[in-house]
Amino acid sequence: MARIPNIYQKHGEYTNTEGGHAELEDQDCLYIYGNAYEVILQDSNFQKSVRKIHMQYTFFDKVIEDSYFSSLSKFKRLECLFLRDNHIYSFV
Repeated sequence: MARIPNIYQKHGEYTNTEGGHAELEDQDCLYIYGNAYEVILQDSNFQKSVRKIHMQYTFFDKVIEDSYFSSLSKFKRLECLFLRDNHIYSFV
């Protein structure tokens, strides 16, 4: 499990603009919360084994940046990418 330390609380709500959290389950399923993807996606240990990535509380405009997609291409076993609560309101 990897942790990014700078999560802070403001007005009773947690914000993901300063940090995040990530967990690896069953050696092939990666859960990324907040901005943890900035560190986790660059880690070659995760790139070798992960087949599924679940991303939650990550802003969609960050997800579609070129640097994000170039990082994903290094995950050779990746089969599924799940997005949840990522501020997507419409594809139109």
